[in-house]
Amino acid sequence: MVLNGRRPTETLLQSYAEENQFPVQFDINATRELGVTPFFGDIISEGDYVRHDSAALAETIFRLYDRYGRTLERMRKEQ
Repeated sequence: MVLNGRRPTETLLQSYAEENQFPVQFDINATRELGVTPFFGDIISEGDYVRHDSAALAETIFRLYDRYGRTLERMRKEQ
């Protein structure tokens, strides 16, 4: 699971709060208890709104694959 690891600017957070909107909070321990490994990346872009940065997310996924994907492929073949 890829999670954003960067907090949006206080200005944007305040704008969202004025609309009664807040960032999604995640519970790392609960995520791990589900057997899921959380990975963090800087995967947001900011303008008038906070949005996912698709290029940054893709880069994070490719980096994770480069680091762990080949190991997973070998593990699957050995089963």
